[in-house]
Amino acid sequence: MFPVAYRYQALKEALAAAISGRDLLPRHAASAPDLRCPHALAVVSGLASNGYVASLLVSRYFRLGDAGAARKVFDAATSRPPSAAAVSPPQKTLLYNAMLRGYLSRGLPWMAVGVFWEMGACPPDRHTYHLAVMACARASEFEVGRRVGAEAAAKGFQSDLLVATALIGMYAEAGDMSAARMVFDEMPRRDAVAWNAIISGYACGGHLNEAAELFMRMRSVDCVLPTEATLVSLISGYASFGSWEGRGMMHGIVIKSGFQLNLFVSNALLDLYVEFGCLGEAVTLFRQMAVYFAQCDYGLR
Repeated sequence: MFPVAYRYQALKEALAAAISGRDLLPRHAASAPDLRCPHALAVVSGLASNGYVASLLVSRYFRLGDAGAARKVFDAATSRPPSAAAVSPPQKTLLYNAMLRGYLSRGLPWMAVGVFWEMGACPPDRHTYHLAVMACARASEFEVGRRVGAEAAAKGFQSDLLVATALIGMYAEAGDMSAARMVFDEMPRRDAVAWNAIISGYACGGHLNEAAELFMRMRSVDCVLPTEATLVSLISGYASFGSWEGRGMMHGIVIKSGFQLNLFVSNALLDLYVEFGCLGEAVTLFRQMAVYFAQCDYGLR
């Protein structure tokens, strides 16, 4: 006879496999009705109040489009009295993060903001603050986002890569580039996503000199290679706010960066040329891209 703890762990792993879709059980939950069976088993066994299992149920219900069922699982798990299977503080944070991520994935950022303020004594981690700031940005709750940012800074998370990048994006969305730049300058290290956030913020706000300066610094000082997102945001900024002379400079930057055959970057360049009435250059670029992709298509046959 296996010890109780072993059987409990085995049941938890089997339930996790059934909920998340791994192949430890013959059939996994491919739809909301399919998920009812492992969900019921979790309730009967007492594992529905386990933070790990509950967070898997929440995530799966959100992926299946049933936000109401996800909320019921969350409420049941967080309202239960402490027990051997109840939600420990780290698992409770995991559960809150699953709710935040789920609401964001379903386009309900204001619901995610509400969940963040329900945390109470539950300790947020870097992922919590990252998701909460993203939710505030998408819900245009910028003052709330500032409060979240202040709380994150007080707990030492503002210099975290995930949290800082989300704050830069939120401040840029709010039009407060001075706050975005302050967060950016205080980051101990920056990846391409952080650079993209600050460059995009400046470019979309019409601050093209600052955007171009940061683009050059990104490569020369921090040795971070630009991505297609970097170039698309920079080109789009020049299309909206740039000068006639800027169009040639942008095409040169694209070629030097090796993105002249990238579909998204080329489409942004086309928009730039059309915006300035440079139809000849636009047609030439379009034909070059058409030939290139036709050759790629032929090579794949």
